[in-house]
Amino acid sequence: LSYNLFQNLFKKIITPLLIIFGFVPRVDLHFTCKKKELDNAKKSFLKGFLLKHKLLYSREYKIINSRAYDDLLRDKVKKEEKYIVHLNAEMNGPHEIETRGKLTDDIVKQHYFHLRKFLNKLSADYKKPVIVCVHPNIKKKELNNFIRSNYLKGFKIVQYKTKYYINKSFLVTCFDTSSVVFAAILKKKILGLWSRFMDVNQIQHSKTYPKIIGFQRINFENFFYEKKNFLKLLNKNTNNYNSFIKNYHCHKKNVKGIDEIISIIKKKYKCI
Repeated sequence: LSYNLFQNLFKKIITPLLIIFGFVPRVDLHFTCKKKELDNAKKSFLKGFLLKHKLLYSREYKIINSRAYDDLLRDKVKKEEKYIVHLNAEMNGPHEIETRGKLTDDIVKQHYFHLRKFLNKLSADYKKPVIVCVHPNIKKKELNNFIRSNYLKGFKIVQYKTKYYINKSFLVTCFDTSSVVFAAILKKKILGLWSRFMDVNQIQHSKTYPKIIGFQRINFENFFYEKKNFLKLLNKNTNNYNSFIKNYHCHKKNVKGIDEIISIIKKKYKCI
């Protein structure tokens, strides 16, 4: 909590004051894909005034498509619906242990017992194999230990192939990861997860993307669903992604943000 307060204090008060009083130079041109945040700034009395008089962090702001959208245009992987792709989150990763200490083995086992049971049910009901994608920053030793633990026995566990498997997904399940953005841009069915065995911080963070993007979030312990109706709901929820995509990722279809940056810079600074 103290870290978040310090971060917000530095970002929203200290840095703007340093810029206003000339201790930190302003940026001439700032590129952003966050259209909604820029629109909100224009509507705000204070930020709107600062923006209009070029007194914010940058003298000028330009909306471009996001890097996530660029990646999808660049990779051009064929979309399929072959797998249930689970984007896993560590229960006892270095960051989690540093924040709240190490969870007991019993708590971790209970979490993965219910998770494995739920993923197996999804797999059986929708007749799709489960692929578990782990974070790219997990070290090889930690990954090997996780695989040997058999917490998610029976599922293929992969690293560095998250975007590839999201392209091939029938359904994506997740806790809290920015990788779910790719699934949203691709209009994939997404299901947010949480359990009573996660810590308070993990549970709170698991609410973020479901709220911003607009997909279902459930406690997977003994969760009951009727498969046809549940599938209809998941499909219907993909319509909720349109606002998120428009406001944060795609402002011009089939145009790379990097190409927009080059074009704007050439025009503004009369580059050859």
